[in-house]
Order: sequence, then structure tokens, then C-alpha cells
Amino acid sequence: MKLQYFATVLFILLHYSSYSQSKNKPKYWIDENGKSLPEALFLEKWRTTDFEFARWDYIAKDSGMVAKTAHRKLNLYTINHPLLLKYINKITNKNLSENTILLIEFHYKDDFCGSNSSNKWTKSKIKIRKTHTDRWKKIVETRNPNLAYLVFYEKEIVLQNSNSETEYFFSDEDGFLRKNIFLDPSLCGSFLLSKPDGKTIVRNGENTAERMAVNLDPKIWDDLLFN
Repeated sequence: MKLQYFATVLFILLHYSSYSQSKNKPKYWIDENGKSLPEALFLEKWRTTDFEFARWDYIAKDSGMVAKTAHRKLNLYTINHPLLLKYINKITNKNLSENTILLIEFHYKDDFCGSNSSNKWTKSKIKIRKTHTDRWKKIVETRNPNLAYLVFYEKEIVLQNSNSETEYFFSDEDGFLRKNIFLDPSLCGSFLLSKPDGKTIVRNGENTAERMAVNLDPKIWDDLLFN
């Protein structure tokens, strides 16, 4: 893809990470070509608006914590939207219509996004997270009446969500989303935006639902992304 294309799109989508490295600071910094970089250069590239790659931090058995840029921040797909919607309705026990635009935030297991990261999301942790997501949900669903904003967690994550009809935090309990859509684990999660015709954006790395929904503007969606 053209550099100008990515520069423009990533300027719209980019949300600078507030990631805290105080607890899980990597020992090694590797770029998308497998080349080791100095920490400062790695972070400079990663935070650059037109840098195309997302980041994932992991623990290597023989070397400790590693930070690597290995896959693209932005991916465009055409998917089977009815099949995706069928799965969403099954897991959430909702009855979203076939015209629903899906905006999904996805969290991966073993994500070292912050100093308090873990594979257990307690009720109190969910409550804290919802101080942000409740606001975003209200904004994006008010502006886009056919849109549903949902938050999913990889099935290995212990999620102490509620059974309330208004609950929008769920486990990807069958692994469908992880196997078919969110293929590349990314620091601080990923976002999906999918229309009924199957046209879909997956944005890897820290972002917000509000920023993601901006892409529904026809000047972005039709003229820039899917022209």
C-alpha cells in the first residue's frame, strides 16, 4: 500500500499509548524484520504516526521480556458478516439485527499493556474499565443508531462479568473471534469495525471506540479505505 495512504489513515486511527513499562519493561527490542534495535529507536518508530506496524510484548523462555513489531496496525477485510453476527448473538444472548454495524474491542491473554495487567478481569477491574467504555458506548451508539459496541476477551482470560441485559463485556468462549478475525495479538488489544456488507477494518494496538467509529464517515470509509 502507498505510504501516503497509510500516513493519512493512521493519523486518523492512531491513539498514542499510555502503556506503563514500570513493571514489565522489555529487555530486547525487535523490529518487524527480526532486527534488534536500541530501545529509544524502537519506541521512536513505534510512536511515529506513519509507522505501519503494531507491537506485541512477550516473555521468551531463554531471554526474558521481548517487545516486537510484527504485524500491521491496520487491516482491511471482507468477511461473512451474517456468520459473525450469528456468533455474537449466540454469545451475548442478544438479538442484533442483520443491519447491525459491529464495533468490537478485543483483549488478548498475556497482554502486558499496563503495570496491572493480568489474565483475570475481576468485577472491580471491569468497573474501572467501564468508567471509560460506558462513555464511548453512549457516544458511538447515539451517533450511529445501527451500531453495537461490544468488548470481548480471549477465552483463556477469567472474566467476572455480569448476567445483566445491559452487559457488554463478554468472553470469546468458543474462540471464534480469535481464530478467524483477531489473528495477531497486539499490545493493548485490537478493534474491529464491520458493516453488514462484510467490509471490515481491524485496527491493532491501543485505541478507543470513539476514535474507531470516526471511520464510518463516508469520506474515510468509501473514499479512503474502500475506494
